[in-house]
Amino acid sequence: MKRDTAIKKNFDLAADFSLYVANHPSIIKKVPARAKIVFMVSGNSAISAYNKKLGESVSRDEKKTRLQSGFRKTSLEN
Repeated sequence: MKRDTAIKKNFDLAADFSLYVANHPSIIKKVPARAKIVFMVSGNSAISAYNKKLGESVSRDEKKTRLQSGFRKTSLEN
């Protein structure tokens, strides 16, 4: 996957996640402080693989907690 494509898809995922948090604020209590969230998309192995690799490098380099968040979003399945 091209970096520009991954960036756009991740902006879309981050917006969706922000909206989810706004509607379900209690979820934020379950996220450890300074955690990195890695978005995995059911039906889109390209963005999931890209994000997994990115997340692993961040976790390894910064010694941070990494959370994988699964999404089912038809608009990102292409």
